[in-house]
Amino acid sequence: MDRARRPAQISGATTFDHPIAGRIPLDGEFLTGTAEPEQQLMVLTSAPGSPAAEALRFLGSWAQPPQPT
Repeated sequence: MDRARRPAQISGATTFDHPIAGRIPLDGEFLTGTAEPEQQLMVLTSAPGSPAAEALRFLGSWAQPPQPT
């Protein structure tokens, strides 16, 4: 794949301010494809065992399993 056709990748950090869990700092990877440049994929992660990971685990505990249809 030539350089002009490679997907763009940007690394960075962001912080979400959740009304209950508080500030959650996350590292991110932002990917833009070559076929559809207006579409982007954002992957956010936290360090294992960090306060951010605990906040995400807390918020995830609120999720309900899908109900059978």
